[in-house]
Order: sequence, then C-alpha cells, then structure tokens
Amino acid sequence: LVGEHVGIGSDGVEKPDSVVLAVVLGAVRAQVVLLRGDVEGGLEAFDRCVEVAREWVFPGASSDGLEPWTLISLATDLAAHARYAESQARLERAAALAREVERMLARFATIPEAVLDYPIMGMGMAALGQWRLLHSPESDAETTVRLVALALGFGYNRWFPAMAWDPIAELTEAAAPGRLDVVLEEYGDRR
Repeated sequence: LVGEHVGIGSDGVEKPDSVVLAVVLGAVRAQVVLLRGDVEGGLEAFDRCVEVAREWVFPGASSDGLEPWTLISLATDLAAHARYAESQARLERAAALAREVERMLARFATIPEAVLDYPIMGMGMAALGQWRLLHSPESDAETTVRLVALALGFGYNRWFPAMAWDPIAELTEAAAPGRLDVVLEEYGDRR
C-alpha cells in the first residue's frame, strides 16, 4: 500500500505523495532508529519530521502552524525527546518543543470547535504531560494529571511507541498517586 504512494525523486530520495504519509513514514523510521538504540539518530529523525511538516504548504494557503501534520510531528517529536533525551542539547531542544506545544494548545481556545481535531490535540497533551512528568518537576502535578486525562479523553493517537498510554499512566501515578483515576472518573465518558 505505501509503495503505491511513494515515488523516488531525481535525487534518489523517496518522495511520498502526501505530507501526512511523509510525516508518518518519517516518524515510523525515527521510532525504529530509537528502538535500535541510536537515540541521537532517532531524535534527529523526529526533528526532521517537524521540518518536513512545516515546509508543506498548499498553493495560495497560509500556514498557521495548527495543521494536523504539523501537530502530529510536534507531538511525536516532544514525546520522543521526553522519553529518550539525555544530552544537554537534546534536553534544551525538548524544552523548546514543550514551549511550542504549550503555545499551540493555548491557541485552540480561539478556534471554532467544528474544525478542532481532538485526537491530534490529545497527542499534544499527552506529549506535554510526559515532558512535565519526566523533566519539569516544578510543573503543577494536578494540572499535569488533568492534561494527561484530557489526552486520553480526546482519544489521542497512539500510533508510535513514544505515545503509548501505559508508560504515561505509570508516570502520572508515580507523580500523583491515585489522582489520574479520580480525574478520569470525574471526566467520565465526556469525550
């Protein structure tokens, strides 16, 4: 299936015919590199996914940074950095990604509900929650628990291991024992 939608450019590099396919293929490759133990190579590959997503524009349309492919790549990049970054440079990159995701999530309050993509917004929430739980101990635990609960309630996309629910839930439980279950019950099935 993928082969039908990926051509080879004159430079010998694969050229997917859609940005979403390019982002997904890039993120899958990045995750495989991480799982093979090449943390720097995997995180660089996730960074490239963000670059590819940002470069994709439609003729005559302006980009506001809230396109689904941009949000998917930002969220997966932040989630991967939250879990795997160790060097100072990578931690600084992750902090910058976290600030960008926070700004992006804040902008959703200004967008008509009819155009919101809740699962993709949830990806940003899940990634930001992981970052806060792992690298931002000064973050308010209750706010972070609610962020993680909302990610689940929004049906966030878990395509990639860096976005898996169980590790996020375990981190949340360790930071605020029992609170995630209480907040999930409070939210109930309001999705």
